[in-house]
Amino acid sequence: MYEENDSENFQYEYEIYQTKLKQQKRRKILKLLLVLILVTALTAWLIQPGMFSLLWNQSDVVVNEPVDSDSTEDVTTTSDSIGDDEKDPLYLLAREVFDLTNEERAKQDLSEFIWNDKLYEAAQIRADELNILYSHTRPDGSDGIFILRDMGIYFNYVGENIAIGYLAPEDIVKAWMGSEGHRENIENRNFRYLAVGVARITETEKFHPDSYTWVQLFYGIV
Repeated sequence: MYEENDSENFQYEYEIYQTKLKQQKRRKILKLLLVLILVTALTAWLIQPGMFSLLWNQSDVVVNEPVDSDSTEDVTTTSDSIGDDEKDPLYLLAREVFDLTNEERAKQDLSEFIWNDKLYEAAQIRADELNILYSHTRPDGSDGIFILRDMGIYFNYVGENIAIGYLAPEDIVKAWMGSEGHRENIENRNFRYLAVGVARITETEKFHPDSYTWVQLFYGIV
């Protein structure tokens, strides 16, 4: 038998159910908002304003085999003068790699890279860091390319080639061109600027004492 009391109980339970549904919906919305805020904050920290895409080759690693010790063998503002560094033999090696790289670009009818001093400073730091940790990860655990962020260089399309243990510019350029990942960076049409970092090797027990660490930093706008 249906009684009025039953109707009141049903209405009461229904209202409780609706209240719970609303509370669950609010909690879901709050969670989504929190996730959105965290993602936005993390993205802003990682890429900074003005950066809207990122190319990052982390798999391209070239290591020369150890050689016997008695063997012989702002970025978009163009800048092409380095002052006293022009007398630095490491700088001269870097410029030779730069020139050889542009020769490879010319073979593919690609525009020449533009040298940039600020980018060169970053590449030189990375070359020194490779003596500490040979990796696309920096000794502090951050991605290698974020040397640009630390130096206040805004970027949206960047790449890095690294190598260790090679003695001469022509050797390392030949090695990079023989590696698909490295060659893709060198022949990438979207890269407009390039700088090269070179540092003397410190692990002489593993590598030829006259060899070097090598870094190419590529910078583009897409």
